[in-house]
Amino acid sequence: MTATALTTTEKTRLEQLEVIIQSGLQTFVQVGIALLTIKDEQLYREKHETFENYCRVRWEMSRR
Repeated sequence: MTATALTTTEKTRLEQLEVIIQSGLQTFVQVGIALLTIKDEQLYREKHETFENYCRVRWEMSRR
């Protein structure tokens, strides 16, 4: 694959998107830790039979 130079507009867009990614990475990690804790400590069990059900019903998340 041959590298091609970005236009000024593309460079600006890349910088904007990388700022969004950088700021979201910390939140992404925090969400993962929170979900893992809920799963490990079975904090979903009062209203949901399984962690998978909790994620699907509460957060509209599936394994995907």
